[in-house]
Amino acid sequence: MNKRSLLTRLAVVIVFAALAIGFISSQIFYRVTYLSELNSAEESIEELITTISSTASIAAYLEDEGLAKEVVEGLEKNRTVQAVKFSSSKFRLGTLDESNEKVLTFSINHPFIATETIAKIEILPDISFIESKARAISFDNILVINTQGIVVTIVAIIILFFIVTQPMSKIARELNAIEPGDSRRVNMPRFNIESELGSLVLDINKLLARAETQIREERELRKEIQSLERRFRMLFENSVAPIVLIEPKGTLTLSNHAFSELLLKCGMKMRKNFGEFMSILFKDSKGFVEEVELSIFKEGFYIGEHQVNVDDDVPIWMQIIINSVRSDDSRVYYLMTFNDITQRRKEIDVLNVKVDKDNLTGVFNRSFAERIVNNLIKDKQKFCLMLFDLNDFKPVNDNYGHSVGDALLAFFAKSLSLAVRNDDYVVRWGGDEFVLIAKLENKNQVERVINKIYEQIAGGLVLAKNDDSIIPRFSVGVAFFPSDGSSLKELYHHSDLAMYRSKEQKSHFVEVDKGILPVTYYSDIYGESDEV
Repeated sequence: MNKRSLLTRLAVVIVFAALAIGFISSQIFYRVTYLSELNSAEESIEELITTISSTASIAAYLEDEGLAKEVVEGLEKNRTVQAVKFSSSKFRLGTLDESNEKVLTFSINHPFIATETIAKIEILPDISFIESKARAISFDNILVINTQGIVVTIVAIIILFFIVTQPMSKIARELNAIEPGDSRRVNMPRFNIESELGSLVLDINKLLARAETQIREERELRKEIQSLERRFRMLFENSVAPIVLIEPKGTLTLSNHAFSELLLKCGMKMRKNFGEFMSILFKDSKGFVEEVELSIFKEGFYIGEHQVNVDDDVPIWMQIIINSVRSDDSRVYYLMTFNDITQRRKEIDVLNVKVDKDNLTGVFNRSFAERIVNNLIKDKQKFCLMLFDLNDFKPVNDNYGHSVGDALLAFFAKSLSLAVRNDDYVVRWGGDEFVLIAKLENKNQVERVINKIYEQIAGGLVLAKNDDSIIPRFSVGVAFFPSDGSSLKELYHHSDLAMYRSKEQKSHFVEVDKGILPVTYYSDIYGESDEV
């Protein structure tokens, strides 16, 4: 017999269950019998006391020790009594251990006065006799129960064999002989057509039929998958976009020919690992990894644009698409696709320059200046905002025409650009207003810049028709950050106030070489310091 068969395990379980039940039953029967015998002994002793109570009462009343002794000896003859003690005010008969909690105490009342106690009788039951009697009775009961249990166990095992295990073994043998996708079915066991085994056979046959259909469909599907795999391999290898499949720690698992060409552009050789998310390929590798990890964690995928790490001076930009994929064995991989967007980035850069520049003068426009000022304020960098306004510009348009006026604006913008540093910003704010955003912190620095501007415009704009020249004159208002304002709105408003104060006083200005400049500081209007 197979030690692991269902019948063997059921038989073992039933036998152990029967033994456990027998053991528990024996304990219960013994305990119940013991308590019953103990209670019976107590009742028997109480009946004896009731029988001899009148005799004991007379013996105590008459102080007749002999009669009391007869009472004690009579009690001791009872099989359930181990020891007796008779106590009165005049004498004591018998001894026992009074500390024993099993001792029973009975009061003996006066023969004529029922409420008066004149003696007591203490009796110690024979516990060993009671226990032996209980064991004997329990043994007989347990013997009967265990015999009955053995018979029931044997019958149960036989019934299980013929009704359950034998039909199940037959079903298992037939099922084992059927190959996956086979048209054969399991035969219905006799006497079990409407039982759970019959339902099991019906379900098995349904499952076999479904498996046969699915296997047939799977075989057809496998052929299609193999065809698709060949097509995918062809697309993968011939894709113009580099594609790689990597493990979470960066180990390269799969790559196409386009990726090999990308490595040639980068001056790199093929290796097993290019760092986490192929980070070695990118200039800002650390920032790239942090950006990808955050996006993968939140969205499950990543799309971004990064510059490739190449030795050439010509930058290469790639759009990176990363998808998290899981294989059939539940392993996680990352599919990375590279799209070359270098040309698009160039076009965007050109458009950005056009968007940020003024079409007429070529300097920055107002929207760009607003972004620059807000960024400087956000970074808490000290700077000044210088607002320029051309004096008497309208007569130039009226006398020479708008083309000359436009040329004068372009000339002045170019003069400003030549007079400032590379990290300063020349802006056409609108009309004939210009703004200079410069990291200057006091009046002396501002006035040196204005002197340089005067040097640039000294020759004036030469008119082609009559060789005449126009030297632009201007007024300037200056506001410093953060002393003169904490926002772009405040800085422009304050520099505008200063510029108009300067314009009002332009008649008082003399030539630059005499030391007077057309500039007013917002702080001067309120008598504040020129230091920021």
